[in-house]
Amino acid sequence: VDCAILEVGVGGEYDSTNVIETPVVCGITALGLDHVSILGNTIDQIAWHKAGIIKPNVPVVSFEQPPLAMEVVERRAQEKNAPLTVLHAKDNTKLDGVEIGLAGIHQKYNALTAIELCKIWLKKVRGIEFKEDVPEEFKKGLALVKWPGRGQTLSIQDTKYASKSSNATWYLDGAHTVESLEVCAQWFESTMEKENTSATRVLVFNCTHGRDSSRLLQVISSIQSHVHFDHVIFTTNITYREGYTTDNTNFTVSTGEASSVQQELAKSWLEQVPDFDQKHVHIVGTIEDAVDFAVDLSQQSDKQVQVLTTGSLIMVGNTLTVLGFEPQ
Repeated sequence: VDCAILEVGVGGEYDSTNVIETPVVCGITALGLDHVSILGNTIDQIAWHKAGIIKPNVPVVSFEQPPLAMEVVERRAQEKNAPLTVLHAKDNTKLDGVEIGLAGIHQKYNALTAIELCKIWLKKVRGIEFKEDVPEEFKKGLALVKWPGRGQTLSIQDTKYASKSSNATWYLDGAHTVESLEVCAQWFESTMEKENTSATRVLVFNCTHGRDSSRLLQVISSIQSHVHFDHVIFTTNITYREGYTTDNTNFTVSTGEASSVQQELAKSWLEQVPDFDQKHVHIVGTIEDAVDFAVDLSQQSDKQVQVLTTGSLIMVGNTLTVLGFEPQ
């Protein structure tokens, strides 16, 4: 292994990745309100936890944060004598003309952070220093990058359901915070502006128990007047009718808790979109059921079926499993 990249699970201050006491460099991307039951209800409380990955005398790269969060990151870096590089949205001009294999302006911000992290690693470990903003080698990597389940478009022809239908497409994004769902909504809305307006559109949504489900759903319901979902499906994260895949079994959430989330989501959707046909709001027990529903729709009509699947990384990942998607 030449270079290992470790991503924290939750927060940072008490995360298991801190067993690495002296990494080469640390990075912090744009923060949002997530895991509030553990990390706190305000952005500065969350920033304190996230900045816990900063190590004494180890360089740290952070994308610009909301003012309160930025103050916390700067203070914690200073306390640990960690050299801090702050990247800004305006630095996006460095990527003019650079192709990135992932959709969305936020991925350009992530690319800026990745570029800076790589430059620091290469200088410290290999003694290689670049003068240009984006070296040619980096441009090649950014153009080729793929991230299944994040801003991903998947035709049914590339799934195990190819023999059953030819006119369904999934748009998958594991967004699960207000901030990331806003980006997802913008991506889907702009994509639909270029697509067939006569298509049947389906939303498949779930969020993990403990999150503010109504607030998260509101981000997606806010684009209903533009994208016009015909059906809305609320599913649990259970993969198949026979149960979870082994690596996604969650013993911390009961079946009752999971189904109550879907009931609450259905209620919230009808409150947020009061003119929506209640008969077109569906609660299903598994992701397999949600996929089958979309496939059945595509078999019943010549219309293209476009399925936005979002709200939970686990749900999106399990959807790819059900579809039989194999990353190349």
